[in-house]
Amino acid sequence: MWTNMNMEEKDAEFVCVYQPGNPANASLARSALEENDIPCYVENESFSSALFGEIGIGAGRMRVMVPRNRAEEAAAILADLPIS
Repeated sequence: MWTNMNMEEKDAEFVCVYQPGNPANASLARSALEENDIPCYVENESFSSALFGEIGIGAGRMRVMVPRNRAEEAAAILADLPIS
């Protein structure tokens, strides 16, 4: 997951660029960012996926995180995806 990070990004502060409404959108967003060599992770993905599957809540707690210096680029990529 972190192999495409340069030294500056490894020390960077990560910020939220997207709060997916469900685990599928989180996965789609992460894949799109990784395809564009933007380091990212989905915060609370395991916890939210478990809650979403059982009782339909919790997915709003997920956050797609990227290095601050790549946030604008990441937001532009996500804006082109069919996710809400």
